[in-house]
Amino acid sequence: MALAAGGGPADPETRRAARESAQESTQEAAGESARALGTGWALAGILRASGFHAVGGRQLLPQSALAAGGAGPRDLAERRATAGVRAAAEAVAAMARDRLAAAGRTGGPADRLLVLKPVALAWLDRLERAGFDPFGVPDRLAPAHTLALMLAARWFGRGL
Repeated sequence: MALAAGGGPADPETRRAARESAQESTQEAAGESARALGTGWALAGILRASGFHAVGGRQLLPQSALAAGGAGPRDLAERRATAGVRAAAEAVAAMARDRLAAAGRTGGPADRLLVLKPVALAWLDRLERAGFDPFGVPDRLAPAHTLALMLAARWFGRGL
């Protein structure tokens, strides 16, 4: 195979195939990053909404995690932050953090969604400071705080 002056393949067909392969791998990476971000955001959302839904008798935390800690649906309905409820919230928070950590820059249009990452991480930090009590943390950040996190992520790359 002949090489061009820059060290790459000289054949136009080979160059085209190499470009297409690079684009496909970038698209795959962007898709994986977007899925990871969406899953992490959703898991953080489940934690944020668990207190609200518990009052209505809806259980969003995993039954297996609740049972492992000795908690049940009644603890949720009565908004008791028992050790089992806290352990279940901590397990879901760990899954959310893992997925958010997997979301990263890929150089594609999906990178714009990464401004959501520091918002989810900030809420998970609050939950952790509250001892993983899903009932002891407001379900959302102050709008100014959310905006500041998103702007810092967008313009300075902070939190990404």
